[in-house]
Parts: sequence; C-alpha cells; structure tokens
Amino acid sequence: DPNTIRSYVNNENSRVLLGDNRRITLSSDGIIEFKASGAKDGIDISGGTVQTAENSLYVAISGTLKTVLGMFEITGTDIKNADYEIKVTGMETTGDYQNEIRLCFDYYINGLIMEYTDNPSSHAIEAVISKGKLTYFKMELKNFQKTGQLVSNEQMITAIDKYCAENQDKENIYIYDSYLYYGYKKNNETMHTSWAVN
Repeated sequence: DPNTIRSYVNNENSRVLLGDNRRITLSSDGIIEFKASGAKDGIDISGGTVQTAENSLYVAISGTLKTVLGMFEITGTDIKNADYEIKVTGMETTGDYQNEIRLCFDYYINGLIMEYTDNPSSHAIEAVISKGKLTYFKMELKNFQKTGQLVSNEQMITAIDKYCAENQDKENIYIYDSYLYYGYKKNNETMHTSWAVN
C-alpha cells in the first residue's frame, strides 16, 4: 500500500523506504538493496511459471536476471550495448525448491571478473529466493566503459613469486589458483587488470 510507505535518510546518507514488511535502501554510491521480512512478503519473480523441483533454479536465475535488467532500464543504462557482461558466480540451495536459493552475480569485462579490491568476497549482485519469492536483493549499479588504453601486466610467475615472498613464514605454500581480474575501487578510478594468486 503506497500510503503506508515511510521514507527517511539514514546515517550513511542513503534513502530508505519502509512499508508492508519490506525495505528498499538506495545509496548515493549506486547500491540498491531490497529486503522482505519473509517469503510471504517477497516479490514473485516467477513470471507466471509454475515452480517445480526440476525448474526452480532456472526460475530463480531467470527471475533475478529480469529484476537486474529492470534496474538497468529504470536507470537508463543500455546493458545491450555495454562493455561488460553479468554472469552467475555463485549459487547455494537449502533443501528443495520450496526452501531457499542464494545467487551471486558479477560483472565481467573482456572475459575477466571485476572484483572489489576493498572487499574481495563481495559480489556485484546478490539475491535470495525463498519459496519462489525474492526476499533479498542487493545490486551495485555500475556502468563501465573501455578506455582503449593498453596496459601491460607483470608475468604470472612474477605474481606467484611475490605471493611466495609474502607468505615465506609459512611451512608450506600451496597455490590453488591464479587468474587475471579487474580490481574495482569505490572512487571510480580507471581499473586495470591484476593477478590474483590463491
């Protein structure tokens, strides 16, 4: 009910909208967050598809992506001609389709993931679907553009050598993965690729 919605600015200077057991937070740095108190107050993202055990993950992913595309449309971002892609990077289910599905999505530029240097475990988009309803949604609305600059990276072996030097106090050093990524910082500076060594 629009008449019961309360609006205020919190201590982080974000606009908060409250109503009907739902909260939407709009931050000045491009983060939109939706939270419902439970499945009964969530948003139906099924698009009329009857959810079953066989199609529940598909319905959750496609419904969440439609929500993401809707956010880009509302903000006037032309995602179809963007210099980046959005890919599913994590999913976790609890029980069958009647329970909970957690999804993570990230931006990819030139096939490389964009990671937050301030918080590497953070994702660009996070969603929770409970009993077929969207109960949590957080999205960092960003629009990336290529600069056309070519920047050379250090060689992978150099990055691995640095990692080993930083961890030389450990008895054994194991390297499970190394990959190039774009490191994103909140201050909107130009991003360049870097090596991640884990």
